[in-house]
Amino acid sequence: MIKVLLVDDEKLERILLRKGFDWTRHGFEIMGEAGSASEALEFVKDNKPDLILTDINMPKMDGLELSAQLFKKLPLCQIVIVTSYREFDYARKALKLGITDFLLKPINMKDIEALTIIVKERFTQLNTESNSTSGKNLGENLEKHSEKPPTKKMHKTIVEALNYINKEIYNPELSLKLVASQIYSNESYLSRLFKQEMKTSLIEYITERRISESIRLLNETDLKVYEIAEQIGFRDAHYFGICFKKKTGLTIKKFRNGG
Repeated sequence: MIKVLLVDDEKLERILLRKGFDWTRHGFEIMGEAGSASEALEFVKDNKPDLILTDINMPKMDGLELSAQLFKKLPLCQIVIVTSYREFDYARKALKLGITDFLLKPINMKDIEALTIIVKERFTQLNTESNSTSGKNLGENLEKHSEKPPTKKMHKTIVEALNYINKEIYNPELSLKLVASQIYSNESYLSRLFKQEMKTSLIEYITERRISESIRLLNETDLKVYEIAEQIGFRDAHYFGICFKKKTGLTIKKFRNGG
């Protein structure tokens, strides 16, 4: 379970985050809450959360300053900033700190669900980087196109496309044509718009997502290569191997042997 700390000076906001989403079903555990930045810093002295969701607008120490302090103590921790539209430009500064992503108020539970997918993928990447030499190269390759959960800042068509892809990511039939048909969009228009907003093609996005999941399975299971390929949506294990090497710079065998 990925351990989560919620930080917000508004108790009702913390309750909404904690009870409004089924964290356990998605592989997360709320390990604690903090009503201020100082409480959060005190909490991490004896606890090591994997993910911290923090409001950006808090008295005495805001979410950005808190994030900078937290990264010094927990360099592998992921932090998500909770912000409103009027604070969004200010929140962009958080990118320089290494923030994983943003959640915009009012919080949509579907946005949290999409975010959990990204967090789990990055959690796998960060652990791979810290546990093996090959992990560094892997992280660099996969971070070229950071996946983003759908947000209200995105074009409506891209939000619909991402929601559908997130739901059907391991469906071997998933393709540009299928996504376009399901969201009632033109294929060429969707392809151009997706590349423009996501900085990668729709098919590359799907492949990166699947390769990220394969890394988790390779690290955590003894499944055979063809079993992993089938589980993540590749019909052909050989093609899976080609995609894996293209994205990571390693063959699957070398990856499993530690590079």
